[in-house]
Amino acid sequence: MARLKEQCDAACKRLLSTLFASDVDAQEKYRVLESEYNIPITEKTEEDMAAMCNYSDGVWNDGRIAGKLDGLKKGRLSGLREGRTDGIRIGTVNTTNSLMAQFAKLRDSGRTEDMDRAISDREYLNKLLAEFGLTEVARL
Repeated sequence: MARLKEQCDAACKRLLSTLFASDVDAQEKYRVLESEYNIPITEKTEEDMAAMCNYSDGVWNDGRIAGKLDGLKKGRLSGLREGRTDGIRIGTVNTTNSLMAQFAKLRDSGRTEDMDRAISDREYLNKLLAEFGLTEVARL
């Protein structure tokens, strides 16, 4: 009895593998169903198999579309993070360069006391930055 069950299980697996094989055309599937499983191929059988294949194609395409959308979403998020990081880095470099240039002007004009005070006094730093037209930097 166990051997018969094993044979039935194996036959069912082969039958399903044949039906769902994407690399086997319909005519070959019909031939296998008739010759190996004694299943007569009628117009109804052909309609049912076509519907089953269309359904599996639809499921396959839905999965591909969902995968593409997920990949695009992850790619966008990664790009946004990368862009944000690069923007912060570039902004920091530009701000630092601007501040260094302004402090160099202060040093060259003998205003070292202004430099010292700006380092410890945020309000005074904002005043100096405004003097040099850098009010946006003052918001950092």
